[in-house]
Amino acid sequence: MDLSIDDLCNQESAYAFKMLSSQLTVPLQVMLPSSKKDVVEKLIFAGFELKRKCYEMVVERAHFNHGSMNVIKLEEGLGITKSGKERNNFSNQLFARFKETHEHISPLTLSFKEFIDILPATVLYDKDEPRNFAYIEENEIAYVCGKDQAGFQKFSLKLLAYLLNQYEYLIFEADNTDNYAMTLLHLCDEVPGHSYDTYIKNSFDGKNGNMPKK
Repeated sequence: MDLSIDDLCNQESAYAFKMLSSQLTVPLQVMLPSSKKDVVEKLIFAGFELKRKCYEMVVERAHFNHGSMNVIKLEEGLGITKSGKERNNFSNQLFARFKETHEHISPLTLSFKEFIDILPATVLYDKDEPRNFAYIEENEIAYVCGKDQAGFQKFSLKLLAYLLNQYEYLIFEADNTDNYAMTLLHLCDEVPGHSYDTYIKNSFDGKNGNMPKK
């Protein structure tokens, strides 16, 4: 939902959400900047729950606590592919992972073919453990996936070092529902950029939804 409730008090907002929920059979979902504390207060009062926080990152080498990362070349444990059966295997793994991490927030409705059509062409992967990989497009890390936390963190250091040797800054998003994307974020000394929160209210939840008294 795109909200315009700035002029409503908590009780009025909750009543409006209750009336809307009574007409629908699906949960209500709102995504908004984390900084909008006044709106967040109204959402929580009306029974919405925080389900996901998304960080939009713009990072330079200086932002990472591994600022002395050595120059990494593709020959040093990294592989790259853009087509064929190899890329299709990565796409299958990412598709399954994407469905898993979005199931309780925004369930995936795309078919596999539709999904791979939106992916960047290039996959950078760990030669020692190919289940650690990232879809990249120039200086953007678009999607990541891994085998386990420890192995993916090692791969992440190589990925970041390789890309930061080519670009002054990198961009990526990290949802707190995706532990591999959050691994990239946690390599930073700080968290530059903006964050956005997703709130969900289940249908027919009447919390604090009485008609406000005048």
